[in-house]
Amino acid sequence: PMVISRNFKPGFRIALHHKDLRNALQAAESLSVPLPVTSLVQQMIVALLNDGKGDLDHSGITLFTEQAAKVEVRKQA
Repeated sequence: PMVISRNFKPGFRIALHHKDLRNALQAAESLSVPLPVTSLVQQMIVALLNDGKGDLDHSGITLFTEQAAKVEVRKQA
């Protein structure tokens, strides 16, 4: 998989996910439907955008998780 090979080249960019998640959260709010996991992912997306990673593939969310956990996802030697 892309993450294991450290390939974060764009397929569907993080910046586009930001727009789509924002739209989903706004629609859910208008219907009083909670989307807690979507909200959490949106926060990760915003952090990546603020870190200049908006042009990465959505698998770049792995970078956020790696930084928070202080580990790197990679193939075992």
